[in-house]
Amino acid sequence: MLQQDCTLSLQALADAVNLTTTPCWKRLKRLEDEGYIRGKVALLDPEKLGLGLTAFVLIKTQQHSSEWYCKFVSVVEAMPEVLGFWRMAGEYDYLIRVQVADMKRWYFTREWRRYLGAVALLIIIAILQLVPPKVVGVIVDGVVQQRLSSQQVLMWIGLMLLIAVVVYLVRYVWRVLLFGASYQLAVELRENYYRQLSRHHPEFYLRHRTGDLMARATNDVDRVVFAAGEGVLTLVDSLVMGLAVLIVMSTQISWQLTLLALLPMPVMAVVIKRDGARLHDRFKVAQAAFSALNDRTQESMTSIRMIKAFGLEDRQSALFAAEAQDAGAKNMRVARIDARFDPTIYVAIGAANLLAIGGGSWMVVDGTLTLGQLTSFVMYLGLMIWPMLALAWMFNIVERGSAAYSRIRAMLEEEPGVVDGDKTLPEGRSELVASIRQFHYPQTAQPTLQNVNFTLKPGEMLGLCGPTGSGKSTILALIQRHFDVDQGDIRYHDIPLTALKIDGWRSRLAIVNQTPFLFSDTVASNIALGKPGATQEDIERVARLASVHEDILRLPQGYDTEVGERGVMLSGGQKQRISIARALLLDAEILILDDALSAVDGRTEHQILHNLREWGEHRTVIISAHRLSALTEASEILVMQHGHIAQRGSHDGLASQPGWYRDMYRYQQLEAALDEAPEQEERLLAYGSPWRKPLGGAMLMLWVAAAAEVCGPVLVSYFIDNLVAKNQMPLGLAAGLAVAYILLSISAAGLHYLQALLFNRAAVGVVQKLRTDVMDAALRQPLSAFDTQPVGQLISRVTNDTEVIRDLYVTVVATVLRSAALIGAMLVAMFTLDWRMALVAITIFPAVIAVMFIYQRYSTPIVRRVRGYLADINDGFNEVINGMSVIQQFRQQARFGERMGQASRSHYLARMQTLRLDGWLLRPLLSLFSAMILCGLLMLFGFTSRGTIEVGVLYAFINYLGRLNEPLIELTTQQSILQQAVVAGERVFELMDGKRQDYGNDNRPLASGAISVDNVSFAYRGDRLVLQDINLEVPSRSFIALVGHTGSGKSTLANLLMGYYPLTKGEIRLDGRPLDSLSHETLRRGVAMVQQDPVVMADSFFANVTLGRDISEEMVWQALETVQLAELARALPEGIHTRLGEQGNNLSVGQKQLLALARVLVEAPQILILDEATANIDSGTEQAIQRALAAVRQHTTLVVIAHRLSTITDANTILVLHRGQAVERGTHSELLAQQGRYWQMYQLQLAGEELAASAQEESLTA
Repeated sequence: MLQQDCTLSLQALADAVNLTTTPCWKRLKRLEDEGYIRGKVALLDPEKLGLGLTAFVLIKTQQHSSEWYCKFVSVVEAMPEVLGFWRMAGEYDYLIRVQVADMKRWYFTREWRRYLGAVALLIIIAILQLVPPKVVGVIVDGVVQQRLSSQQVLMWIGLMLLIAVVVYLVRYVWRVLLFGASYQLAVELRENYYRQLSRHHPEFYLRHRTGDLMARATNDVDRVVFAAGEGVLTLVDSLVMGLAVLIVMSTQISWQLTLLALLPMPVMAVVIKRDGARLHDRFKVAQAAFSALNDRTQESMTSIRMIKAFGLEDRQSALFAAEAQDAGAKNMRVARIDARFDPTIYVAIGAANLLAIGGGSWMVVDGTLTLGQLTSFVMYLGLMIWPMLALAWMFNIVERGSAAYSRIRAMLEEEPGVVDGDKTLPEGRSELVASIRQFHYPQTAQPTLQNVNFTLKPGEMLGLCGPTGSGKSTILALIQRHFDVDQGDIRYHDIPLTALKIDGWRSRLAIVNQTPFLFSDTVASNIALGKPGATQEDIERVARLASVHEDILRLPQGYDTEVGERGVMLSGGQKQRISIARALLLDAEILILDDALSAVDGRTEHQILHNLREWGEHRTVIISAHRLSALTEASEILVMQHGHIAQRGSHDGLASQPGWYRDMYRYQQLEAALDEAPEQEERLLAYGSPWRKPLGGAMLMLWVAAAAEVCGPVLVSYFIDNLVAKNQMPLGLAAGLAVAYILLSISAAGLHYLQALLFNRAAVGVVQKLRTDVMDAALRQPLSAFDTQPVGQLISRVTNDTEVIRDLYVTVVATVLRSAALIGAMLVAMFTLDWRMALVAITIFPAVIAVMFIYQRYSTPIVRRVRGYLADINDGFNEVINGMSVIQQFRQQARFGERMGQASRSHYLARMQTLRLDGWLLRPLLSLFSAMILCGLLMLFGFTSRGTIEVGVLYAFINYLGRLNEPLIELTTQQSILQQAVVAGERVFELMDGKRQDYGNDNRPLASGAISVDNVSFAYRGDRLVLQDINLEVPSRSFIALVGHTGSGKSTLANLLMGYYPLTKGEIRLDGRPLDSLSHETLRRGVAMVQQDPVVMADSFFANVTLGRDISEEMVWQALETVQLAELARALPEGIHTRLGEQGNNLSVGQKQLLALARVLVEAPQILILDEATANIDSGTEQAIQRALAAVRQHTTLVVIAHRLSTITDANTILVLHRGQAVERGTHSELLAQQGRYWQMYQLQLAGEELAASAQEESLTA
């Protein structure tokens, strides 16, 4: 409780809060501990908070003066970490939201037991590793001075073996603890990242591209995890080992010699610090380039139908190649800095060795040091090599991890544009009152809505209509709180929506969007999205209400049919009706239909509206529509134009008044319809053949550098045995040996730098070509491949898997060649010095080969699982990012979060399996083998006759064994990367070897556009025919219409005319030539298609219309005028060169369709197919488009799929499809005369003129 002395409390409070060096939450906790407040501090609980970067503090104060309260509020609000400060009602008075300093610090704090255990074990290993050099020194002095018996030598060697076994076991444990903790961090980072994504609303996804968001969830997370594992290891190991060795060298041997040997270290530290900062900046740029590559891949994969429709495979492949080249160039800039670290440290180590041996030799000659102590000192200095190398490596890892984490953290810290309220809705229904004075979208200057007001009582229906882009969908977005009103508000239960908890408000809504989004799951699971526990009876009930039950039963597995990514296996109408069923299952108070019936035929629409009237008798309904037939039952209709209400009233009232509504109603007709494998390693390495010269130069440099490295110990061996051991130190010879040693070190370092650059250049070139080839192969896959394979999986192969293959060249190939060169050179040197000791040393090779064989056998299936789970994570993030608005609407964030978490946890468990296998078989086991070989060398040295093996030779072998150990360990360590690369190669080459879209060789362009369909049958899979025995003759420059219920096969026939799928039976001929004989260029230039779901690239208006074709700006403006988009383009800051958002998110669905029409109208083909291409545009705009199409028909054959029969009355031929069969054909008048299915459909329609006349007559009579 607060103290009674107000003055003292104010001062103490100010002092406590203003301790700016203390973390904010600790300052608040101190206030509690000292009795100034009583608080409940909820800290560091990501499961409850949803985000690991904030904490909440509840504060209870006591009644005080207003002055005290003002001071309290001011000092707390002045704290920079405070993100929110709210007055509370109830037990506590205030709620403060506090920024936690750093998520990495948070994670290490929470997992302190794991990290502390790993650090403790690392310290134990460091201490144990100090013993062998001491033992070697004792043995050397004992043998040289003849003070040790054979039994004593064996005792010391036995101690070394025991220590080696203990170190082996302890290394396994700390690897599991440390790397296991870092792998767990990946799980939590991805879960937190998903939770953050689920908090954001559509405006966030307008600003961020999907590829970039995915790159942060995959590559950036991996970089952070590597820093949290390998980075912590190198930091602790280098510091502990370095400090321990330094203490022993200084206290047990000679502090003067230690100081002399460490003189090069400050220079090395300065160079590393400078290059580390530059590496950080360049790596951030390289990661941004990788994100752009991801964006390009994601856009191409999701736009594949449009790409194939316009024959853009070459263009997209070239654009991707340019992105890949840019990413490669930026990676080379990173490599130029990265390649400097090892040579810098190598020169520093060489200088340190030279100073240690030179200074130590003088001390031996002087009698202040023994040969054994000098040998121990040099071995201790060798132990310092790893900390020094690790220091550079750590800077590399940490800088990359820091750059990646800064990208993740920037996303995690970004607050949603729509802030959650704190009020809960009372039970029961209420009126919805909107008073929108002004609203404009983020980053746009012009208001989108102005002076929009309405009141919707419980049980009423509000209709919204108006031209495309008039603001209908914007009103619905504001009601859903995708955005907040700039001026004014929307109220429910007389509470502003901005004050309500978003999740509570959305629980009262059921929403069906313009563009239906289905998840890659079963039909039943998609319908039950909002109610996962719904019974089959409930699911079928709402499916009947949405008139989709019969269609579902005709699917291969009924309700258990997998719909594919985004419902690719279903027609547009089926997807919309499943989305309606999904919304109806929620049984919500308010139903929102955002032009949700545009892709269904007239009779189905009539049936759905009838069912909705019965279902929604006591529910509030808001419906936006272009078809005015959907609004006839609305209590009030708002006619929107240019963001304001142009007309309002009931259907009857508006139909009788002059204005937009009556004009459109005169034009429209109410309509209804009837029921409706070579070895992967070789292939991977073969990709390096174009870079034979740089690789050959790098290999030559490796051999020369290896020879230079090996000569150093030979010189030292000669120096010890011929000068130091004989107490002779001629300055000229000693100086010559020193100069030679330094020159060899500098030469080796320079050559290593150059070969690293050459390997990186080859690696960048290989991956650039491989990525381009993989992308090109993906673009040329048949559409059937995209029907069954999720986009996320394809993106993973193009980006993540090829990144692993890059590591094959940068790390594996370079390491293997370098290690092979070094091992070969050392073997020559060892046999030259002493063949007996060389025979002992080479016994390590059979053991290494056996380990590599065992590891490869057991690791391959595990690594396959790791890569597979990573692809699942990629696919999952791709789906939730694109479908987040649907997930939020149905309040399924937690469910999809659990699904993402399950994929991450499966990935974690598979990685833990590889970790345990690595711990038993790789580096720890090789270190044990090396210790055993060292014991063998010491036994040979101790038991042979005096003078046979000299101390200098022993030193050289110990040095070589240490150097031999590292290449062998690296070789076995690369097995893991090699296995990952091989598995990645399998996945990449599987895609590259997949079946390509088949085209013929006939390059003659289409001339007339005549179409002949001869007895065509088709099945997407198996023997279930979607089309049966279709026959059709379409003369040149004629107009044919395809009509029928949803799912009757109209879009399938259009896809076959495009040549997307091979026919099951029959033949299609264009201009009398078989379609499958036409070349790719002929088919794509001669036949074009505008799809149901328009695709907009993240580029300018101009680029979206031209699609890389040679088309002038004048022609683009003319096309935009035709589709009535010119006014919108002129209003943009840079006109037609203004960049559109990803997938055209700043355009309405209708505007996207108009843009897609402009693409084909700007350069009309011989055959134009429109697949419901005007479903989401208003009737006035459609009239203008129909006039444009009439002009195009003078030189183009037109194939139109339509539900609006008013648009096809002048078609030369109308083909009526029913369940995949052609049941009627003829002109409009001929089909009416037959009085068949078409006549039945048309009889449910009334001409617009007749309806208008009737309405006008009734109005006059009244």
